[in-house]
Amino acid sequence: MEEREVFYNGFCRAQNQGRMVACVYVKGKGRWVLDEADCAYEKCPNREACEIARQIREGHDGI
Repeated sequence: MEEREVFYNGFCRAQNQGRMVACVYVKGKGRWVLDEADCAYEKCPNREACEIARQIREGHDGI
């Protein structure tokens, strides 16, 4: 299984500060899928308005 680590920068509303978030994507069945993020991406209440979350979502397609 192939994996890639990607870093995203932006403002975290949950922590009210700038953050750098590391994400690990794994390639399965011909596409990249988020495996791990060092923030609360999956459960974050601000996920839809978060700049970092937007980058993570776009990262699925851009890798």
